[in-house]
Amino acid sequence: MSLETTIESYYHSPEGLRLTEYVGVNSDGRRGLITNETAPLRHQDLVDAQAVDLALDEVGASLRVIQAGDNTFEIATVNGANTSGDVMLHISTYSSAISTNAGNAYEFAAQSVRYPNAKHLYVASFGNGGSAPLLAEDAAYARKTGRFVRDEDGVETPLPSIRNLHAALEHEGLAVTRVMGTDSAGGHYARALAVAMEPGQLSHAFFSETSGFADLSFAQIAFGMLVREGVQNAKQNRALSPDTEMMDTEKQARAKTALATYEATPQRQQLRAASVGTKGALKSMWNSAQALRRGPNGANDPLVLDTNVLLARHPDAHITYGVAEEDPLYRSKELSHAAAQRLLNALDIQHTPVRTIMIPGMTHAYNTYFPSLYHAVKRRAVEFGLAETS
Repeated sequence: MSLETTIESYYHSPEGLRLTEYVGVNSDGRRGLITNETAPLRHQDLVDAQAVDLALDEVGASLRVIQAGDNTFEIATVNGANTSGDVMLHISTYSSAISTNAGNAYEFAAQSVRYPNAKHLYVASFGNGGSAPLLAEDAAYARKTGRFVRDEDGVETPLPSIRNLHAALEHEGLAVTRVMGTDSAGGHYARALAVAMEPGQLSHAFFSETSGFADLSFAQIAFGMLVREGVQNAKQNRALSPDTEMMDTEKQARAKTALATYEATPQRQQLRAASVGTKGALKSMWNSAQALRRGPNGANDPLVLDTNVLLARHPDAHITYGVAEEDPLYRSKELSHAAAQRLLNALDIQHTPVRTIMIPGMTHAYNTYFPSLYHAVKRRAVEFGLAETS
């Protein structure tokens, strides 16, 4: 299915858009793979602008750094007064932070409006904004293996940088229950973070456009993300998108205004003092590219290995991977399907099925240009036991 056909089916056709879904199951110790077609998805994404602006104010007020060990972390929270016990986590991709890109603040605020029945937590990934880079030994290990969990005396353990993140969030009273749409790098960090959580704490996780499905060279991942996605695909997606929630200068301006309101506060001054400089940010991007390009290669399969540790820790969690067919991370439409099925066949599925949902015609950053579709897929991933309003 082409990008144009996907847009027509989802945004305009009364029949809606049905997506291919591969489901890995474990029935009485026997693993299997089922191919499903989702119920029709249709554009019904109406986000109240006033509610988003109220959420943006909360983002601005809560934006801060927290610390554990030798790591600082830039975070923001929304729906802080919510008492449901649900905490939905979004860890940014390899190059994002709210303090350096106001568009992230808007998308985070809008997400909290779409899913109002939980607290929402944003964490800037390592080496972005006020989040310190990975500790040196952790970065070297991740570059070599593509993993963020390692064997320590026979026990699979998150890297110290990830353990520091868990400790910092615990100190803030933020016990994550749902991982919400982490993109590429964020998914790797979130899987390792889940291993640091209490067993069974995680109920749902939606990993959108994660790497690791295919093994890439440094040139392939750099060209794919910076040129194909950042220039070529971005131009096409922006031109074709009919989505009124697509990021634009007006939304960025609203976010900048909200963030500026709290610019003089002590916690914002602490954030500025902790902010990573250009050299550190560029080095972190290089570390990320080296880690994220690692896929199935002989005995090393970082996505499978880290996911299996997560599944053992949270055997009842509902885990979903979103895979845009035309994402440069997956090389081709054909490989994206083959890799999605291969992943499920390789996993040690526990009590609950693991899913991969295929999004036809879309590319890596479709969440930016087609947010309604992105959240329709995400809603599918978190609908189990979660009462939401649009």
